[in-house]
Amino acid sequence: MMKFPINRCVFIAACLLLIGLTLSGCSAQVTECPESLQVVVNGKNSVLLSWEPVDDAISYRVYRRISGSADFKFVTDTEAAYYTDSQPEPGSYDYQVTALGPHGESAGIIFLAAAVPAESISLSPPKITSVSRLDMATNVLFFSDENTDCEYEILRQDASGNWITIGKTADHIYYDIAASENGSYYYKVLAAGTDGETAESEIAAENTNPKTVFGVPVLMYHEFVTQEDLNSGIAFDEYAIYSHEFEHDLKWLQENGYTTITVRELAQYLSGQGEMPEKPVILTIDDGKLGVYKNAFPLLQKYNMKAVLAVIGTEIHAASEAPELRAENTAPYCTWVELAEMSASGHVEIASHSYGFHVYQHDGRIGADCGEPDTMADFRMDAYKDFRTLQTCLKNYDIPAAVTFAYPYSERSVPADEVWLQCGYQMLLGGNMESVRASRTNFFLQEAGLNAHSSVLRRIARMHGTPIEDYIG
Repeated sequence: MMKFPINRCVFIAACLLLIGLTLSGCSAQVTECPESLQVVVNGKNSVLLSWEPVDDAISYRVYRRISGSADFKFVTDTEAAYYTDSQPEPGSYDYQVTALGPHGESAGIIFLAAAVPAESISLSPPKITSVSRLDMATNVLFFSDENTDCEYEILRQDASGNWITIGKTADHIYYDIAASENGSYYYKVLAAGTDGETAESEIAAENTNPKTVFGVPVLMYHEFVTQEDLNSGIAFDEYAIYSHEFEHDLKWLQENGYTTITVRELAQYLSGQGEMPEKPVILTIDDGKLGVYKNAFPLLQKYNMKAVLAVIGTEIHAASEAPELRAENTAPYCTWVELAEMSASGHVEIASHSYGFHVYQHDGRIGADCGEPDTMADFRMDAYKDFRTLQTCLKNYDIPAAVTFAYPYSERSVPADEVWLQCGYQMLLGGNMESVRASRTNFFLQEAGLNAHSSVLRRIARMHGTPIEDYIG
């Protein structure tokens, strides 16, 4: 065994002690930890970190981790006692800062979690571009903006100068149907973002950059009979008129410069296609009685005019199955073949009066309006089935698909409107309802296109003994 002198052993022990002290000095805590740590998330989605300076710190090291994860990741070194972290995506983060001194790196102190919100999108104020008087009780607002995913609140100033909310819309058009004919109105539009931020338009008065308005009166007929029909047993029901009355109407329209158009043509014009005559009028006929084919159709051909015939599918189907039995019926209907002939002539547009909804009261419904016990899912399913059935019947006889739906008994509602338009119809025929339009004539703005308001037509029933000029003259 090798032996060392005592003095050499002392020297070696002293060296080992010195090395141990040096190693101990390189371990954690040789430098003080940063204190008074603060974290602030500013409006630009940056995280501001700050702390008390450490006396012997040369620089500081910043770490970050997603809250809940195990490991911190290095972010940066900085000589200042603060740092702005602008890199993190929206989420929740923990931060750790250590001091780097002449003796090494201190232990880290963890900041409280910082929640970085999704970037806030600053809303632009909407701009009201036009306020047009549509009829005696309706103003139409057009507005534009650069925002996305906004809902718009429409405000109108009342007589006391207060601003009241009159409605909401996701579109850039709004129909104020509660405007008085003699009122003078001022409007504002409030854009509301998904994060609660709002932006308000400047005030716009009625008749600001008004657009051109055009009107289309719509008449509603049902049955056309002659004295010969009555002698053969045909009934003269509540809504029937004589054939000579219908001929009077066509002559009057011709002499007064009116042009008959179809609902399909109106829908096309509102969609930006075709031209509108100076004085348009629409003649609609409900049900599809045989008198339309025998008495009205020849007159439409004679005067080169058009009408829209809304048929009841079940009645047309029954007449087509047994046309010979119509002679025994006091209210006979047309067949699909007769409808096809009228359609091919260009004088008659075939529309829907429903295939099987023309029942006054059934399952809580009145006609094709959704009833009180209805669930919208059930009503939508039944409506779509009815729509497809009628369209299939028309297709089987080479009749163009119906774009128009006439409500049975003129019973309708806004929820029902939405369903029938979703089925595929472009325009809906109501009755003489002021809730649809304040004026008897339907007024439109072409720039508004087809929408929930313009797609529903008000029409006046032409009654026996009251000539057409009393309705639209």
